[in-house]
Amino acid sequence: MRSGRSLRIRGSAYTIVGVAPARFSGMVPILAPEMWIPVSASLDVEPVGMHDAVPSPTGTTRLDRRADRWLFMRGRLKPGATIDQARANLTVMASQLSADNPATNRDRHIAVKPTGDVHFHPSLDPVLVPIAAVLMIVVGLVLLIACANVASMLLARASSRHKEIGIRLAIGASRGRLLRQLVTEAVVLSLLGAAGGVLLAWWITSAVAALSLPLPIPLAFDLRIDGRVLAFTLGATFLASLLAGLAPALQATRPSLVADLRGEVTGAPAAGRRWTLRDALVAGQMAITVLLLVIAALLTRSFIAAQGTNAGFAVNRLAIVSTDTSMLKLTADQSQRFYQNAIDKVSAIPGVESAALATRVPMQLNANSWEIWVPGRHRPGEHGDAVEVTIVSPE
Repeated sequence: MRSGRSLRIRGSAYTIVGVAPARFSGMVPILAPEMWIPVSASLDVEPVGMHDAVPSPTGTTRLDRRADRWLFMRGRLKPGATIDQARANLTVMASQLSADNPATNRDRHIAVKPTGDVHFHPSLDPVLVPIAAVLMIVVGLVLLIACANVASMLLARASSRHKEIGIRLAIGASRGRLLRQLVTEAVVLSLLGAAGGVLLAWWITSAVAALSLPLPIPLAFDLRIDGRVLAFTLGATFLASLLAGLAPALQATRPSLVADLRGEVTGAPAAGRRWTLRDALVAGQMAITVLLLVIAALLTRSFIAAQGTNAGFAVNRLAIVSTDTSMLKLTADQSQRFYQNAIDKVSAIPGVESAALATRVPMQLNANSWEIWVPGRHRPGEHGDAVEVTIVSPE
């Protein structure tokens, strides 16, 4: 596509006025829209849209119904302005709207967030961010297991260097200098591992980004390796090198010149001593591994249970066809005749037991919900219970 070209959407002609960068995803980072149109043309593309439960005294569409809430807006602050000033100004504006339009704006508030505080979607972040935090904790536990493994290997390597370390201590090397050397070796080892991890991550993210998920809404995960990822990798590498290298370095440089010069292993447990650094590393590895195995087992059991859940109807003998007559600008009567004709013809196909219409299928994403007020349960003026709504034919 290029600027100046025309295309038709639902019978209306549109002219392309600009092409966004390939990585630009608009308001929501995780979505992958193919194009953007002016808000004034939204009714031509999506005539139904989202409507609020609060009635509007005037207006027939979501563009002129004051009570409807269906847009997130992003603005750029003036030079020198702060987010707190913008929040205060919009709070005053919301109060004025509430006073001027009590029927539609009473108890309506405006929430203002910096762009950096929105990770996926303003309404989904409270659910997705804790999940992402739990996943990061699990990744951190796996990193701890790897650090314990490397620390055990470094401890075993340092045990074979006791004689070398003893000689260097005897001829005047300071313990601090030996500590710096051993920790530096661990840092170099960690940097090599980080470089390999970045290369592996680049390959995996490239493969994942090329996948096309069978979803009704196109998604694009921002998986590129940028400066933030590299900075996090460098920080994790430094922390891992300290965790894996400092304890073995301290153990190896403990002053024990006579045993070191003889090449004896001072880390072996003496009579009556049953706990060493190596024992602690092994115990820590086992504890974290058991924890992760329990978590994985619970998740697997939940997944198996979800797969075997009885949906209440036979799911293996269904065929679903999605269509939208509004894309052809059919009237309500024309749409009704089209669907009735389609049902009659589909029902006449050999092997078809029944056919029906529905605005959506079970387990599908649905933003259409109503509020139900029950006398005695809800007081006047408060929100009722929200329920998802689906319109189906008698069959």
